[in-house]
Amino acid sequence: MTSPWRGRGRLGLGLLALGLLAAALIMVLPREPEDRRVAGPEPATAPRQETLPTRRVDRDAPECALEGAACHEGDVWLMDRCGVARELLERCEGGCEEGSCRDLAATDGEVADPCEGLVEQGVCEGDVAVGCAGGVPFRIECGAAGKRCVMTSEGGLCRAPSADDCDGEAPRCEEDRLRYCHDGRWQTLECRGLGARCDDAAGRCVLVEPAAVGDECGACGCPAGPVGDEVCDGRDNDGDGEVDEGVACDPVPVIFFILGDRPRASREALEASLARVNQIFAGAGEGEGGLGLRFTLLDVIPIERSAWVNPDEAARAAMMRAEALHPKRDVFYVPVALVGALDIGDVPKAGLATVPNGVCGGRRRGAANQLPVGLVILADRRSSTTLAHELGHFLGLCHTHEGDADVVQRVVVDPEGEALACDEACRAEGDGICDTPPDPGVESCAVDRACAVTCPKGQKPDPHNIMSYYTRCRERLSAEQLALARTSLWLRRGWHSCFTGPPEESCPCTPGLGECPEGMSCWPHAGGASCWLDGPIPPGGGPCSQHLECSRESLCVTRGATSTCARACLVSGPGCTC
Repeated sequence: MTSPWRGRGRLGLGLLALGLLAAALIMVLPREPEDRRVAGPEPATAPRQETLPTRRVDRDAPECALEGAACHEGDVWLMDRCGVARELLERCEGGCEEGSCRDLAATDGEVADPCEGLVEQGVCEGDVAVGCAGGVPFRIECGAAGKRCVMTSEGGLCRAPSADDCDGEAPRCEEDRLRYCHDGRWQTLECRGLGARCDDAAGRCVLVEPAAVGDECGACGCPAGPVGDEVCDGRDNDGDGEVDEGVACDPVPVIFFILGDRPRASREALEASLARVNQIFAGAGEGEGGLGLRFTLLDVIPIERSAWVNPDEAARAAMMRAEALHPKRDVFYVPVALVGALDIGDVPKAGLATVPNGVCGGRRRGAANQLPVGLVILADRRSSTTLAHELGHFLGLCHTHEGDADVVQRVVVDPEGEALACDEACRAEGDGICDTPPDPGVESCAVDRACAVTCPKGQKPDPHNIMSYYTRCRERLSAEQLALARTSLWLRRGWHSCFTGPPEESCPCTPGLGECPEGMSCWPHAGGASCWLDGPIPPGGGPCSQHLECSRESLCVTRGATSTCARACLVSGPGCTC
């Protein structure tokens, strides 16, 4: 998980935070199968039992075709042309207007908010988790179950006591290992495995790198030159200073897997949910540089698996890898599972999602090998923006309040050893996005009905950003977030054929030739060699125990008692080119 606090100044030293746990619900695998990135939990919205209004009409008659979302009895319903409300799409606490829920902020106090003054994902009051899920206040006595309430980037969670419990203590070095407190638990990072050293004074693994060579190079590296025509990848491929200009991305297919009898799970309701997602991911037209994305419904598949209806931690881990939720298709798709209850640490959550290979905000946040595909999971208790929020995680976006453990500091030095200043330090802080303002998180900042946010140190987060936890205000993404989502989509599309594509496309390769899709390496095994997702250890890092732990086309090489990830070399004339 990621922690909610971070700094955002344009620092002199380029910080490369490789935070090691995943966030909210983002899921990044830790050394065991489950962590947050099933992208962290997010505030939940409670469902209610609904009795659909009835009327004797022939629903199959052409004149009664589905019309779309409209207001009915104060809520948003899927209506047909005969005026019949077919399915509840969204319960409105502040009333309904023109087919959408009216924001509570717009009611000017006319509608009582049962969550007034409460944090939706919960906070800790001693060993009690207090919050308001889906309009219903809750108090969960963690202590009564022999647990403690721990404040994390996902809110307050009940957690069993552990020898690794911590309470915000400062990081420290133990030989070449960094020990740091994250989300209430001590974590350990092998600095040497990253080619870095542990610095007690800095409280980080410090990675010193020489400055790149070139007239236009500096602490931030060298400017990228033209590499080809523009494609839908969120990058400036032709070197003209514009990203993806003149390029329309193919729609992003989504498959919904329905576990049990779920509300809002008809094809029509799911189409309406994706329509809302498309509004959010469309950006603001020309103002966002045309970087929007569009999602389409590919399939709806019922799944009968009782253990997955209200999945516990073990069931969620099984779902992440289950073939039933990752059927082979010849096109890339996003798998979304609709479940009943989704409790994390005894607290109800609205959704989870895996980030691409443990990377969110452009930084790897998982200290172990990650899931090849992953999953989005949505609970019944969710808001109208939960799906867009979790799709953001699936496409590599962090929470705006991200800050988990800036534990790796990258220092670029000139030939004399002097540190150089990079003016893009924001890339290595918080959510890794420069055009999203610092966000201490909802446990530190108060938001009113007009979506005005007050933070203790005067920060001004954007409560309307879909990756924030200011749930009732969320409605948009920034231009840089949209560009990063395109980059992650490009990567996931490239990986697809190696994992869920047709059986004949298993991505065979030859080590050292660079034949794999971006973000993958060619690793030898008993049956030959195949492309697989990069591991967490960079070339030159170690120790390693298998090739899968290495990245960027490197292999695990053992020399005596030491092991290192090293790139394979190809014979080129009299020398060796790596």
